[in-house]
Amino acid sequence: MDVEIRKQRMHRLVDLARMTHGWSMDQLAKALDRSEVEVYPESDNPGMDFFMRLAGVLEWRVGDVIEVIWGDPQAIANGRVGDSIETRWSALYDQWIDVHSDGRKNQDLVRIARDMRLIADSPSRRALTCALEGIGWDALGRYVEAADVFRKGLQITPITPSLRRNLQGNLASAMYSLWDLFPAVAMADSLARWFEVNTPESIPDRKRQAFILYVRGNTHRRMITHHPEQKESHAARAFEDLTIAAQLNKALAEELGEERLAGIAHTCEGGLLEVEVELGRRDATAAIRDFEDRLNQVGDNADYTGDWIESFGWWAIFACNIIRRHVEGPDRRDAIRTFTCRALRFADIRDNWSIRERAFSIQYAELEQVGQFSTPTREEPIDHVDQALIAAMISRFPTFRSVGWKILDSSHIVQNQ
Repeated sequence: MDVEIRKQRMHRLVDLARMTHGWSMDQLAKALDRSEVEVYPESDNPGMDFFMRLAGVLEWRVGDVIEVIWGDPQAIANGRVGDSIETRWSALYDQWIDVHSDGRKNQDLVRIARDMRLIADSPSRRALTCALEGIGWDALGRYVEAADVFRKGLQITPITPSLRRNLQGNLASAMYSLWDLFPAVAMADSLARWFEVNTPESIPDRKRQAFILYVRGNTHRRMITHHPEQKESHAARAFEDLTIAAQLNKALAEELGEERLAGIAHTCEGGLLEVEVELGRRDATAAIRDFEDRLNQVGDNADYTGDWIESFGWWAIFACNIIRRHVEGPDRRDAIRTFTCRALRFADIRDNWSIRERAFSIQYAELEQVGQFSTPTREEPIDHVDQALIAAMISRFPTFRSVGWKILDSSHIVQNQ
């Protein structure tokens, strides 16, 4: 995008900020901490302090200010192509499908979806681009951005009921990943109840029902820890949802020949093991042994891909959850270390940020609990931590921020460089 266009957009936002409050130039200059002659920056990139102050005056997020100013050069270029809208739309949609199927350039999913939004010629198409962009953000582990764009899609009207259910289900999943559990379970519950009354007939809706029960069941499973006063209730609801989700995904996998759905069903089965322990239906030690035996069977088998790899990572996390609730004594730390290392191995293969967040959070919560994380003079280093990975998780998971900063501030990490 041309520098002058960016400057014009920035100056328009400055004018908007002043008009919003009915301020004089002097008042606006004080709010932006600049002199009156500097209120309209000469540069198209005046620095983050300016963007932060302007966002504060507008009551916007900093990212929204930057997005308005900088826009999307690729989208603008595509908007000038001479082909018909229908031709460009079809070409971009096919491109998005190809990239999504490939699974290796997830950042392109976001770019292509934004390109599509520029030429979307109906509310449903604009909402669809939000769904596609959100899926891209989700694949990148950027769940805050994913949730934001799914919400934007739901605000567009009128759209088809099927597309609305798509956006609702994906928003519930993004909130679950962010540990925003009450909104996640409320959104998932609304959609699950709709399917109870309206039996799904199409393949997309059958997949969506299985998916939303997976999300609702796992949200209740997480609530076992976060709301222990209702542990039995959450465990019972999780058991019911994950049982049905496993059955539906298995049936769809066999009918459609989609191995990824079988992998999702396997994740549900691992979650059920954890839930059964909390319901008193399975011994904790026996369940941990089941997790260990299953993961030992997998080993480094290259035959598994996609959602199966992710499933094994989650099985390791589920095992950790049981260990943390039910195992004490000297074996606890070694068991946690073993399973978190396995989880991280699968997370790296799949590039799954949710599993990484869980593994790091569990590992360092254990160290902090025994007082070893906060002892700066300890000679033994805290594992080999990739600081860039921790920083990336801080940006992706607001709930991880405090532990992430503790890790980065720890002298153990510095000594290890």
